[in-house]
Amino acid sequence: MEELDFIISDGNYGELYPKANELLSEGVPFIRVNNLVDGYLVHKDLVYISEKQHSVLTSGHLKANDILITTRGEIGKIALVDSSFENANINAQICLIRTQENMASKYLHQYLQTNLSQMEITSFQTGSALKQLPKKRLGDITINYPSLMEEQIQIGNFFTNLDNLITLHQRKLSMLKNVKKALLEKMFPKNNEDTPEIRFNGFTDPWE
Repeated sequence: MEELDFIISDGNYGELYPKANELLSEGVPFIRVNNLVDGYLVHKDLVYISEKQHSVLTSGHLKANDILITTRGEIGKIALVDSSFENANINAQICLIRTQENMASKYLHQYLQTNLSQMEITSFQTGSALKQLPKKRLGDITINYPSLMEEQIQIGNFFTNLDNLITLHQRKLSMLKNVKKALLEKMFPKNNEDTPEIRFNGFTDPWE
């Protein structure tokens, strides 16, 4: 990756790092490892820092299409930054990778999630109790890529569309599970009752 001249930075701010009591319920999103889910960022359990802190903690300022990788604890989680997280910030367990004109960010985002790349990333980790991926090793990650940008873009878009389809079906599955849960409560009688709240047409007799 080093020869591709990507920008690699992190949220390791030393003494300036936000303390727990400085995290807010609104302000500038402060991305933590738990906000990286299935290759993308989620708003669930998101915490924030003040604009003042954000203006000082400059190395972790995010742009749309940046790629995030976790470097402590759970190593190698990947996420693509979408426009809703533009100008957010990252904590010390995360590094950002910003591609240049020679690499499509969506292609790199997908490539880093392949088994081959994940195995290499794992091989770079250090520590026993607390696993770490040194920032300097990110440049050593091997990136295989098509020389034509158009092919990179098509591959990246193809898998991004698959991700969107998976998300859509997961939402539908979640909705169906909720519907089933609600109907289980209404289509069976409650305690000490002999008829359910909801029945199919044509059935009126009490239950045994």
